[in-house]
Amino acid sequence: MTGKAPSDSQWKKLFSLAEMISQLKPWESLSEHSAFGVRLPEDNVNGYMNVIGELGQVAGVMAYIGEASLDKLRYIYSSDCLLELTMLSVTFDPPESLEERDRVLADSLGLDLGGGRGIPVFRSHRPGYMPWYLEGDEAARMIIFLEQAVEVFRRGDFTGFLDLGSDDTRCLYRVLLESGGWKDTIEEIPENPEYTKQFIIKNELLKSIWKLPVSSGPVQADLILMPAAIGTPGERPSTAYILLLVDEESCYVMAHEMMSPLPSLREMELSIPSRLLKAFKKAGVKPSKMKVLQDGKLSDILHQLGMKNLPFKVTEEKTLDSLDDVRENLFEIFSEGDDHGFSEQ
Repeated sequence: MTGKAPSDSQWKKLFSLAEMISQLKPWESLSEHSAFGVRLPEDNVNGYMNVIGELGQVAGVMAYIGEASLDKLRYIYSSDCLLELTMLSVTFDPPESLEERDRVLADSLGLDLGGGRGIPVFRSHRPGYMPWYLEGDEAARMIIFLEQAVEVFRRGDFTGFLDLGSDDTRCLYRVLLESGGWKDTIEEIPENPEYTKQFIIKNELLKSIWKLPVSSGPVQADLILMPAAIGTPGERPSTAYILLLVDEESCYVMAHEMMSPLPSLREMELSIPSRLLKAFKKAGVKPSKMKVLQDGKLSDILHQLGMKNLPFKVTEEKTLDSLDDVRENLFEIFSEGDDHGFSEQ
């Protein structure tokens, strides 16, 4: 991405397309579980188009970019997951909720902010970052996505759409022809490229964990998205995670490690098993049992690794009460701007 702001002509095109979608109201006839693909002509990357607003909340159109984002949306969905997707979005927000930058843009384009109608708000979502304003290259992509969305929504024929809640392996794609027109094609969904990258744990580290004494009770572990943005005002803010290990009986914090998902969220995920084992090595003990949150981020990573490959038993739990108590304490400390006394507390 260039980092440059969209041009005036790009903004005018985006708002024109948003107005068309607002008039078509696809959320009145399409389920939020439905999606179709648009293949970007410059690099053959697929964007998966999806609408929100079916239940009467803020309406909009989302473009989830790439199979990695699609897989997270389909199989690993949680509220935190939305900050780990590559996505471009337009939502139709009430005027009173607009940020100042959106309000200035709407005024410059002569949009009527009165009458209670939804105002198009465009956002860029990248793994490791908080939602931010569109850049020029992203605006060019979004124009392609919305042009094809308008074409499909106008037809009202949703044959071939992917059901996000199913195990469907085929999807309708809009593909550019050499002649310049677009066509429909139903194809197999490509493999998620992130899953070709392998977890690596050094044998020396595994052997050292096997030799450690066993803890008297279970250890609760989680990989937590921090509830704060990091960065310089006016620039795209990033996110941060913390790997947390807590003794279940005493709530003693055995280890905590802050980490950044930049420059690559996937590289951070691949490092988690080794970081986890090194934390136990530093603590000088391995767990009699390690409990992780069912359907949580750490659980997903360990499933990809294969839990049987760890040198201790792992179970998935619906709740982690001891860890939740520590997490609340941790967030209070960070909200007060003090991260020095946490390990002591």
